[in-house]
Amino acid sequence: MRAFLLIQIFLYCSLCAMDLHAQEQYKILYLNISPIEIGGEECRVNDCFNISDNINWTNDKQVMKVLCLQTQRQSVVAAQGFKNGKHKSLSSYITQSKRMSTREGSLLTLPQLQDYLTDTFHLIDSIEVKTVLPVNENQFFYADLQYNGECIHKRLPPTTHGFKIDFSLFSIDDKPIAPFETELSIYYLDSEKGESTTITTNMHLIPVR
Repeated sequence: MRAFLLIQIFLYCSLCAMDLHAQEQYKILYLNISPIEIGGEECRVNDCFNISDNINWTNDKQVMKVLCLQTQRQSVVAAQGFKNGKHKSLSSYITQSKRMSTREGSLLTLPQLQDYLTDTFHLIDSIEVKTVLPVNENQFFYADLQYNGECIHKRLPPTTHGFKIDFSLFSIDDKPIAPFETELSIYYLDSEKGESTTITTNMHLIPVR
């Protein structure tokens, strides 16, 4: 009898979770190419839609930033990622995207960080990465990128719980250069120990302006 009750409780909680997930609403904060068709309607910045609504991208280069009204979590989604995974809705995309999983917003361990950053990212304003690794004057993250045949080393700006990647990446001697699509290598340096740890050599960054 006790086992039966536990199963019933588990099924009830699962159904409640599914129902809450199905009711999630998102607001469009940014859209580089407007409009976009969601749920059979033309949508623009500040419009809202349900997580289960079908998204029909009108341009392969479309990128949008959305806000979940229930959790206040912001996410960036792109036509390219949807089509590569053959997704139709945000709900389908979330179940497979490591950047929109339940661990987003948590402090990533080194293995999680290495997995997370080995992916394609669209840079709209900044990409904040949270990690359990300490970040201070002597322990920090830096990126390598190729520009005109040369390797540029850039120390990444620190945040409270990690670091961020923003358009300051695209500068040489404090002089801005035109942002460009590139592959990044990310490293973690502990200058006190004289140790450098490779986080990824395959982070694909696409600036969106």
